[in-house]
Amino acid sequence: MNRRGFLAGAAGGVAGLATGAKSAFSFERVGDRRMLVFSGGQPVPVLDPHVRYDWSTRMMQQCIYDALAKYEGNPPRVVPWLAEKWDVSDNGLTWTFHLVGNAKFHNGDPLDAEAVRFSFERALKLNKGVAWMLKDHLQPDAIKVLDPRTVQCSLSVAYPAFLSFMPLWYIVNPKQVTASVVDGDYGQKFLTDGDAGSGPFRIKRWDGQAVMACASSGRAIR
Repeated sequence: MNRRGFLAGAAGGVAGLATGAKSAFSFERVGDRRMLVFSGGQPVPVLDPHVRYDWSTRMMQQCIYDALAKYEGNPPRVVPWLAEKWDVSDNGLTWTFHLVGNAKFHNGDPLDAEAVRFSFERALKLNKGVAWMLKDHLQPDAIKVLDPRTVQCSLSVAYPAFLSFMPLWYIVNPKQVTASVVDGDYGQKFLTDGDAGSGPFRIKRWDGQAVMACASSGRAIR
């Protein structure tokens, strides 16, 4: 499945979970390119994937960012994405993720194991958004890069739900985030409406209260 197919399926799935929420998305043409335009009845004031998490925010985040795994099917199951496979130790404490070799961020930087380590550490240290899912089981210093395509997470206790959360932990570009830090904010100001992702679309026009338009990134990791 390519990125565009994944976006369409995932967007529909998440929208279906939003009881009572109103949203719409369509394409507009700019020259020979198509741009996704999404308008939602719920604002998205913060795009940072490690700071905020709700249905409308995730709808936008999955346009811009990728995760180690994704949800597929109904009922959903967790399948490989940025990680082409993973191993877990017999005691359930050590998870080793083996990354695909062709993933890149929108600016062309390679999406490697250090980017995964940085992103997980950032989410845990900020202690906002998705952090609650793993903070009692995974410490920032327990995430190790084994080589450019292999990252390992060592849990403090076995946690059967660990893998089920992987599609919600998006990977950001460490270089872009680090370069944008203001007064020790860990890049939060930049990522409020900035783009440090590798996902199927890039931000072209943004209004957190109304509309965003995205152009296809033109990249595929499969």
